[in-house]
This record gives sequence, structure tokens and C-alpha cells, in this order.
Amino acid sequence: MLSKMSKYIDVIVPRGGKGLVSKVQKFSNVHVIGHLEGLCHIYVDNTVNLEVAKKIIINAKMRRTSICGAVETLLIDEKALNSHAKKIIQALIDSGCEVRVDNKINQLFKGKLKNAKEQDWRTEYLDSIISIKTVKNLKEGINHVLKYGTMHTDSIITNNKKNAQIFLNGVKK
Repeated sequence: MLSKMSKYIDVIVPRGGKGLVSKVQKFSNVHVIGHLEGLCHIYVDNTVNLEVAKKIIINAKMRRTSICGAVETLLIDEKALNSHAKKIIQALIDSGCEVRVDNKINQLFKGKLKNAKEQDWRTEYLDSIISIKTVKNLKEGINHVLKYGTMHTDSIITNNKKNAQIFLNGVKK
């Protein structure tokens, strides 16, 4: 199908892991729409309902950890740190997820969590592991996504339509 069907097939969209997508792109004589990584981010705004945020994040990380659309980095607005971070992180831990956090977040947990390293912001875990970072504001969150993300499936959890639009416009490439 990859090499002898270009007369009959216009495009192939491989669904699977990085290895499969890479192999299809390498050997296909048919046009391929694919990507090799999904370093996905969720930005948590301080306006969002905590229970809604927890449900979305647990689903986005733990439902299918090995897919390219699973969230790998959680960005929490510092205005939501006290109200949201500890409970969201505890919910992730309770669901079996390893969390790697920045120093500011680790202070909430009295230094008991694993500290994130620079490499964590660049890692697609494809496992029950998530890196979590505090950001000063929406602009810093967008800049983090632009620096480390793969522009695959990034999202914001907010009740503020203006912030949602700023985020969506900001992470477009």
C-alpha cells in the first residue's frame, strides 16, 4: 500500500506511535499526513472550576497515556497555585501518575515530589508521567508552549473567553 498504490490512494494518515509514523513517512510513495511527536500542554487558568479542571486533566493524561494526544506538561497560572494546584496534583498522584514539578509547586508539598529538570519540559513521556510548571501569566504560558511544544494538541482550561482566544491565537504556528 505504501509503495504501489499511489495511483489509487491520495493520502495516508498513519495512526500509531512515533516508530510507525516515521516508517510510513520513510517508505511511502503516497502522500503522508503525520507527525512524530505530540508534546501536548494544558494551561490552567485561575478562573476555571477546580472539579472541571481535575476531570479534564486526569482524562487527558491517564485515559491513554501512550498516545500522542495525551497531555505531557501542565502549566498552572500562579494565581491558581493555591486554589487549584495542590488538589489537581494530588488527583494525578492518586490516579497513579508520577508528577515532576517545579520548585514553587514542590514547596506546596514540602519538597516531597520529584523536581522537574529542563529535559522534562522537552519530553513526550507516553507513560503515566507528567511535568508541571508554574507560570506567571498567560503570556508566559504561551511562550513555554512555543518553546517546548510540538503544536499538536495544546489547550487551555478557563472560563474567560478572552484568555481562551489569546491562548488559541498565541499557540498557533
